[in-house]
This record gives sequence, C-alpha cells and structure tokens, in this order.
Amino acid sequence: MNILKKILIVLLVGFVTSCNKDGGSAGTGFLKLNISQDESLVVVGTKAEADPVYKVEVQNSEGVVVASYDNHNDLATSPLKLKAGKYTVIGTTGENGGHAAFGMPVYQGKDEVEVVVGQTTTAEVVCTLSQVKVTVKCDKSVTDAFKTVIVTVTNHTDFSDGSRNLIYSSDKGVADDGSIGGEGYFQCTGMLKYSIYLINQDDEISDGDVFGTIENVSPKEHYIFNLSLSENDEGGAIIPGIGVDTSTNDREYDVNVNLNKKAKPAFSTSGFNLDNTAYISIGSTLTWQVNVISKAGIEKLVVSHNSAELTNRGIPASFNLISMSETDKSAVNNAGLVWSGVVAGTKETMTLDFSTLLSALPLGDYEFIFTALDMQAQEVIKSFKFKVIPAVETSTISADPWGRHAFLYGMYNTVEQPSGVGFEYRKESDATWQKVTSGLTFDGANYSVKVTALEPRTKYIFRTVSDKEPSNEIEFTTLGADQIANMSFDAWYKSGKHWYPNASADNFLWDSGNEGANTLSEVNPTQPTTNVAVAGTDKQAAILKSATAAGQFAAGSLFLGDFVKATLSPLGANLHWGRPYDCKPLSLKGYYNYTPVTINKTKAPHTDKQGTMDICQIYVVLADWPAGYFEVSTGDSKFIDVENDPNIIGYGSLENNAATNGWLSFEIPIEYRNNRIPTTCVIVCSSSKYGDYFTGGVGSTLIVDEFEFTF
Repeated sequence: MNILKKILIVLLVGFVTSCNKDGGSAGTGFLKLNISQDESLVVVGTKAEADPVYKVEVQNSEGVVVASYDNHNDLATSPLKLKAGKYTVIGTTGENGGHAAFGMPVYQGKDEVEVVVGQTTTAEVVCTLSQVKVTVKCDKSVTDAFKTVIVTVTNHTDFSDGSRNLIYSSDKGVADDGSIGGEGYFQCTGMLKYSIYLINQDDEISDGDVFGTIENVSPKEHYIFNLSLSENDEGGAIIPGIGVDTSTNDREYDVNVNLNKKAKPAFSTSGFNLDNTAYISIGSTLTWQVNVISKAGIEKLVVSHNSAELTNRGIPASFNLISMSETDKSAVNNAGLVWSGVVAGTKETMTLDFSTLLSALPLGDYEFIFTALDMQAQEVIKSFKFKVIPAVETSTISADPWGRHAFLYGMYNTVEQPSGVGFEYRKESDATWQKVTSGLTFDGANYSVKVTALEPRTKYIFRTVSDKEPSNEIEFTTLGADQIANMSFDAWYKSGKHWYPNASADNFLWDSGNEGANTLSEVNPTQPTTNVAVAGTDKQAAILKSATAAGQFAAGSLFLGDFVKATLSPLGANLHWGRPYDCKPLSLKGYYNYTPVTINKTKAPHTDKQGTMDICQIYVVLADWPAGYFEVSTGDSKFIDVENDPNIIGYGSLENNAATNGWLSFEIPIEYRNNRIPTTCVIVCSSSKYGDYFTGGVGSTLIVDEFEFTF
C-alpha cells in the first residue's frame, strides 16, 4: 500500500548558560528526532517502505546547514545542541537519481520552526514524492505487431540532454502486465515529452513519428503510457487521450498506435549522395535522378528553391508536383525538370529527372528542397545541394586540414578516369608545387589523398591535376599542433590548504576535487609526487589517491577546468570542465601507474560495485560547447553524455582495473565523429571511475605523468 511518510522532529530546548566577555548569557537547546508513519493516507506513485531511512538536514535562518545526518537514527541517541532561533528542518529518503533515473524515488518535505528558550518546539515534516513517476505498458497486440517498441521520455524541451531522458524498451523484455522498462522518476519541470520508435514484423522502421508533449505536470503524479492498437486502419496514426483518476491522482496517458503505420517516405539516387553536395561540370551529360517511395501512399510532394537563376528559367519557388497547375507544370518541364509516377496515393517509386535542367545551368551553387507527406501524416524533408563547376578534366573540391596533415578532395569530370590524375600542393609562400599521384582513394569519380609533413597554422594552396591540365586552386590553412601547459605535471603551487597542478594562479588551467575534499580538514586527494616516469631536474608527477573526506568518499581527480563550488543539497560539487583549444590531435599519450583496491564505498546507482575491483580512468574530449566548457553538477548526476552529446567532436578513453606494478606508457587514440573544429578540450583523470557517484575503493592510487598530444 502506498504510504504518506511523516517525520515528527522535536526540538527540546532548555536553558544552558555560558559566559561571554559582556557578562550576558545565550539560550541553547537540543534537537531530537522522532519518526512515525501515518498508514491512513495515500501518496500518489510511492511505494511503502518497512523501515525507511531519512536524511535530515537542519538549516538556520540564513540557509546555512548547521547539521546534516545521513541516517535519522543518529539523532535518536545523540540530541543536537542548538541556539534559540528560526530553523528549517528538511527530511529526505531515497537516492538522488539526478534529472531522471529508474527505480530511484525521492521523498522529501520540510517544515520551518522557531526554537524558543525554555520551551519544546515540534517540527512536522511530511515527506511525499518530490518527482514525477512514469511507467509504460504495451497491449499484447502491440508487442505481437512490432518486433521493437522503444519509448523515450524526457522532462526537457527536447531530447538533446541524455541525462534527462529515460528509455523504455521491449528489447529488454515485456512483463506479464505488458510493462516495458522500469519505474522511471523525473525531476518535475512542469512538462514531459515522449517519442516512440517502432520496428514492425516486416522490419519497417517508424522512428520518432509518434511523439507528444504533456503539459502541467506536477510532483507526485504517476503517468502511465498505455500503448494499444488503433481500430482506425486508414486515419490518423495517433489518437491521444488523457484519463484522470482523481482518487489517486494517477495520470493515465493513452497512446494508440496504428497497426497499419508504414515506413516514412524515403529518397534514393543513383551515382550521387543527397547527404553531400554534388559537383556537376557545366554542360554535364550525366544522369541526375532522385527517386521517392512512400509505402503509405503519397499525399504531397513539394519542390522548393530560392535561386534567382531557377526562377528566371520559369521554375516557381515552391510547387506541389501532385496538385500544380498545367501552366506551372509546362514551365517546369520546359526548364528541363521532368518526373514520372507522381500520382496522389501512389505507393510506387516516383522519379524526378534533373539531367536536362542541370546540363543547362551556369556556374554557381544551387539547392532543391523536397517535402514528402504521406497518407499517414508522416513528413520527410530532404535537400539536394549541387555546385556547377568548370568543364575541365578534373575539379578541385575541398580540403580537410589538421595540424600536420590534410585530406585533399577532387573529382574527374570525364566518363573514364583521365591519365595522370592526382593533386599538387604548396605553401602559399612557395613557388614550387609538390605533386601526389599515388595513395589516392577513389569513390566513383571522386577521389582523395592524405598529405603529411605539413606545418601547423600555415596557409597552403592545392589543385587537382591530370596529364592534360591542372584545375582550379583552393586555399586551406592547417590547424595548430599545440600542447597544453603543464601536461608534464611538473609545476604545482599551494594556496592555503589546497594543492593546484599549475605554475601559479595567473596561469590556471588544471584543477582537481581538492577544494571539496578539504572542506573540513586538509585531505588533498590530488597532489604532487617525486615518483616520476621520466627522471630529470625538478620533475614531478600527479598522484591521485581515493580517500574519505567529511565522511564521504572522494576520488583523486585531475581535470582541465575549474572546481566551482561544493554543494550540500544535493551533496556534490559544481565543476566547469574544459579549456579553450582549437587543435585536432590524433591521440593523447603519457605514463600512468595504478594500484587499485576493492571498492568498499558505494552509493546508488552503483551499489552493485561493492566488493569489485576499482577502476581508474583517463579520457579526453574535444568539443564545441557554446559556453566554452561543460557545466558538471555531481549532486544532480549531470555529466558529459559521451555517447549522445551533439557538441562532442572527438573522444578517447583508457580504463583499467588491474595493478600496473609500476609505470606503463599509454596512447589513447582520439576518435573523431565529424570534421568540425573544436573550441574546447577536456582531459579528466580519476583514481576511481565512479568517484563522482561516491563509489570506489579507499586507497586506490593513480599516478600520471608526461602527457602529450600527437599530431
């Protein structure tokens, strides 16, 4: 049975006299704790606990925490002595799962009281579910009809922040009652968004077509997504409705999924890729066709552009091929764009032929945008970008420059590959070209080559060549090949009780968790050591040792960025990870020396790690976050989403749970996900991989030295 938890906190105040230099006295009292449960009331979405453990926090009138207990029982036998005044008493039970987590409900409540000298003051704290609960159920007809059902729910405005998303998947099994996934708990932001991914028995994919937003979401509400099959075979694919059970405040959110929902409209081509810009030599006689297929039947197929040249040739800025007038159709056909098979409701392939039009266009950049809408309200937008280039044997297309190398791209414009095809390049300041005709990679008429031994931050010129003639010239500038200051970890300074891995505060690049660990006493899990990998005068390394601080587990850590502040509610720290950096290294190499111990400190969601061997971690991230850094909040479990963050450009990681028995060299390859240029670099080292979750082995020790980027 769901239970309303009630905390009765009794403040017992008596007279305790103390002398001060004015000869006066001040009243003090004691805080004592009594906990009971009211079995008669129901809290929406919570589960009964036989013996719940409450975390209790007492704040004074200025919001300063004067006492904090992980277990309320600690107060039962040891009353807390307090001065008379106003206090806020906060009770919490359940692990903090951040923005979203499965199986981690948090019940919380607070009461404001005034302690009066000579009187007994009672604070009543009623703890209720502070989050929103979400579960997902599938009717058997849904799981019979679809191989895979995945529902993604977030409390954010979109799905870009992975820490706010929970994924309910039938791939992990379906319970007897149709439930998929677990019981999800979200911090309440006033809204929920959902998106549903389906694969039917014919392996047709419907990705994100079923989606929606629920507004006016409140704490302690339970939203149950019931997925069932619509009885409507041809109409709208989604029939949402909300039923409210006022007796429990549960919100049952029903989503009806149409069994006949087909795959979205799809585009295909022959000889080129719509995802890339096509290069077309002027007067080209090649065939340029775009094919469209709509398995649910086409309702609308719109072609748009914003080119003055195309408009002058009689092509409207936007036209629907299915419902356009005969006048517009004749004008577009006369301009050289023709099509076949485009009929309302067709499920057959439709072909748009641009060959005649493209052969007549002058030099320049062009783009057509296609919008396909099918009979089940599924819309797909696709772009066809192309560039008309001079009609020479080869054409220079683009360069992808790095620090000490570059990839050069070109194409040939003849039916057969011309003889002597290759590249020439030179520094802008040089007069002599260097020719490259070997090591080329071909993809149809397109080809590329990697040129090496280039100078960083230097302007080059390159062109494609054949035995007949060179082509157009294009400039590019190589990126930097910079190291980051103090990657050797030789320079350190101490301010107060905190060690910092920098030469001075004026050149502050690296930081650690020392400030948080040193809150009550000097611990410094991260500090310098003379145990170095490479001997030399004044050489030092960084030693990271997992420890306990103020009763909490503290991993030894080292990172590029800033330790901003420690937080008590939620318990953790705010950090800024990253420093300005615009290079693209190939790898991070260096030395490490690791001695792990068995994990003996755990907190959710990693309590299953108890008794296993600790793990060290070293990783590097290249990104282009708009703020220039990533804002970490360990108390809210807000960390870099390595798998899904769209701002990440490159990433590499090393993890090890075994003793190295001395120094080992390492090299971490950096895997790049796109060709953007980074603006921020993050390097993170930790003696306990799960230290941010207060999980690890006290005594695990990682020593790192002589880091260096390769280019």
